[in-house]
Amino acid sequence: MKPTTKQEREVVELSAKLAPPTAADMRYFAEAGTRHLALYSGKRVKCVDCGHEWKQEGLKKQVRCPHCGRLLMVAQTKARKKSEVVYDIIVQSCRGWQVVRYFRVKWSCPVKGGRELDIHEVVQHWISSDGKLYIIARKRSMGMYIDQFVLDEPMSLKKFTDCRAYHLSYWGVIVKGITSKLKRNGFNGGLFGMHPYDLFSLLLTNPFAETLFKAGHYNLLRQLNYRNRLENADFLAAAKIVVRNRYMLTREDATLWADMIDSLRELGKDIHNKIYVCPQDLKAAHDKYMNQVHRKRERQRERERAERQRAEAERVRKDKKLANTYVKRMKKYFGMVITNGHVVICALKNIAEFEAEGAAMHHCVFENRYYAKENSLVLSAKVNGERQETVEVDLKRFEVVQSRGVRNSNSKYHNEIVSLVNANMPMIKKICVAKKPTKNRKKIGICP
Repeated sequence: MKPTTKQEREVVELSAKLAPPTAADMRYFAEAGTRHLALYSGKRVKCVDCGHEWKQEGLKKQVRCPHCGRLLMVAQTKARKKSEVVYDIIVQSCRGWQVVRYFRVKWSCPVKGGRELDIHEVVQHWISSDGKLYIIARKRSMGMYIDQFVLDEPMSLKKFTDCRAYHLSYWGVIVKGITSKLKRNGFNGGLFGMHPYDLFSLLLTNPFAETLFKAGHYNLLRQLNYRNRLENADFLAAAKIVVRNRYMLTREDATLWADMIDSLRELGKDIHNKIYVCPQDLKAAHDKYMNQVHRKRERQRERERAERQRAEAERVRKDKKLANTYVKRMKKYFGMVITNGHVVICALKNIAEFEAEGAAMHHCVFENRYYAKENSLVLSAKVNGERQETVEVDLKRFEVVQSRGVRNSNSKYHNEIVSLVNANMPMIKKICVAKKPTKNRKKIGICP
């Protein structure tokens, strides 16, 4: 991306002048900035750092290499070589900008010998005094892995819309310099598990986040930011009570506390009361209100189930009424048979037949309650006793509205069925306009 604004041009210019990592930085990347492993194959252990191998019986979590003396985490594997990529960051200031530099540290251990390091700077975050972010980074290739940087390409300015793609998880942190405004707003060099840009932007733009950080409520700030609760009035009121009463929360307690506040809000409790917000036994209070929420939701589900049962009973009652109405309204068509000797078409006589028709033909003649339509005559067309299509006739205009086969498609008899019904439409009209249906009407068969 080509820089266009004054700040973008300044960032690109200053980025080119940043000093490379010092020898001390490189030592940190090699020592504290990566994991130190021992590969355990069942009988032998290999130190990834120096490549020394020795015999060992039994799996342990940690071992100390007898050759280099380093304490190693044990990884059980049959492989004798391994590689890993981690990211370390350097936090420094540059002419009023807070800069976060990401270094890709890849170590690889061959079959023989100790590991080798490959270190490249891949991303830079430039954060202004008002919390605005500019990103300079290497090009990334397409793929599912976030560390697919094109290391041969130079670093360049990126669009802000790409910023989340360049927020990388880090392993180690080196703090070299902090801007005066961040110092004033309470930053003392600790990130406390937060992403650097998230923390810096909060301290530069959110006064309450600054208050929480200065008061030492790092875990609470982290939890509120993680859950996007720093703009929620209830959570802000509860957090102010926490600060006022110096109710300190550990990292695990902050998660329980946030869950408890969600439960209190759902229960309609007073979020402004320290008795609820700052309990002496947080875990017991969390479990208590969680159980209350569970019982409340269970009662709500019971009410919903009861309501569904009442609705279902009402639907059944209406369906029975519609069934009786349908029989009275359409009884005069039940003795009618339209046939040409090959295709046989008859009216559906009750709701059970509608249901069977819909299930066999896989369409909505039953679900959409065609039996409730006042001026709709529904016929079933069969050939050799097998259903072929369902026909709807409009008794006001005396015309075929639709004729649907299986899954609303046309059968191979479609044209023949529609023509046969149209040819017998005078008979349907004659039955419809008759004053009284004749008892024990004989079946009528009319051939075109």
